[in-house]
Amino acid sequence: MRPIPRLRDCRYHGPGDRPQIASVHKPRQEELEQKLFRIKSQGDWMAATVESRTTAKRDGSTNWLALGAIAGPVLFILAWIILGFARPGYSVVRQSVSALGIGPHGGLMNTAFVVGALLIFAGVFGINQSIRASSDTRTGIRRLCMVLLALPAIGMLWAGIFNMHWITLHNIGAGLAFTAPVLAFLVAGIILRRSPRRRGMGDWLILASPLTVALLIGFLTSAPLSALKSVDGGGTLGIWERVLILEVFWWYVILGWRALHDQREASIPQSAT
Repeated sequence: MRPIPRLRDCRYHGPGDRPQIASVHKPRQEELEQKLFRIKSQGDWMAATVESRTTAKRDGSTNWLALGAIAGPVLFILAWIILGFARPGYSVVRQSVSALGIGPHGGLMNTAFVVGALLIFAGVFGINQSIRASSDTRTGIRRLCMVLLALPAIGMLWAGIFNMHWITLHNIGAGLAFTAPVLAFLVAGIILRRSPRRRGMGDWLILASPLTVALLIGFLTSAPLSALKSVDGGGTLGIWERVLILEVFWWYVILGWRALHDQREASIPQSAT
C-alpha cells in the first residue's frame, strides 16, 4: 500500500509571503498552497471591507455635521430677511435682529435662533474633525479651539430661549455670541497655520479676529447703550449688527465648506480602489 505523504514543514512569514510547503508530492503541495492562499486573501479582503465601511460611516457622519456650519447661518439669515419684510414698520437700519423675536411671528424668529444655533453647534464638531486631520496640534489646544468655536452657538441658543422680554439674560447670550469669535478665530487660525495646506486659511482667520473686534466696536457705538435694551433700537444699530453677524457667519461657512471638501478628498482613494 502506497504511504500517504506527510506535511513536514509549513512556513508563513508575513503578509507579503505565500505559504511554503516542503516535502510533499507536487499535486498535493500546489493544492495546499492554493487553499492557504485563498484563506489569507479572504481574511485580508474581510479586514479591508470592515475598515472601509467603518471609515465611510465615520466620514459620512462628519460630512453631515460639517454641513451644519453652513445650514445654520443660511437658515438664520433667511429668517431675519423674510420676517423683517413681513413686519410692517420694522427698520433694518435701527432695529436689532432680536427685535423680531417680540411681537408678530416672534416665535418663528426665536425658533430660528434655536435651530440655527444647534446646526452651527453640530457643524463645529465636523470642523474639529477636519482640523484634527490637517494639523498635528496637541489634543488639548484643538479641544480648546472646538470649545471657543462652539461658544457663539451657545450664546445664540441662549438668546433664542430668552428673548428680549428677559433683556438681561438675552444680552448675556448675545454678548457671548458676538465676543467669543474674537478668540475663536485667532486660535483656529494659529492651529491651521501649522498645516502647509491650510496656512492661507489660518492667516485669514487670524485677520478675522481684529476685524470682528472692529465691527463689534462699531456696533456698540452705533447707538446709545440704552438702545441695546430697547426693541425700537436706534441710530444705525441694525446695520452694524447685521454686518457683524454676516462676518462671523462667513467664517463658519468657510470652515464648514473646507471640512466637507477635506472629507470628499479623503474618500476619493477609497472609492477608486
